[in-house]
Amino acid sequence: MTKQARTKSAARKRSKAKTGAASLPDFANAAEFRALSDAEKEQVWQSLNREIPADELRPLTPAERKHWAQIKRKIGRPKVGGGAVPVSVSLERGLLARVDVEARRGGITRSAYLGRIIEAALA
Repeated sequence: MTKQARTKSAARKRSKAKTGAASLPDFANAAEFRALSDAEKEQVWQSLNREIPADELRPLTPAERKHWAQIKRKIGRPKVGGGAVPVSVSLERGLLARVDVEARRGGITRSAYLGRIIEAALA
């Protein structure tokens, strides 16, 4: 069992202890959940599909807050330097085709290729 699965399992056990739902089946991942009987799946669903009483609510711990921030963060290209900015540039079709051929030959994107050319020209 992975560290993340153990953490989730421990969190479920703490939650079960709070809610008094100690008889819920234990599972660590989707495959284990699918292996449960329909009655056990229904029992898990009923325990999750309920109004949460105020005494079960609490502020996030620093670790949970960090994890939530990672989940909320937009997924995309990692920021390099000051970050990328899209720029609209008009190029003659033949020149663009040659740029694409050279970029593919170098195993890089068109943007990376043009960035290298501009860096070399500015150096």
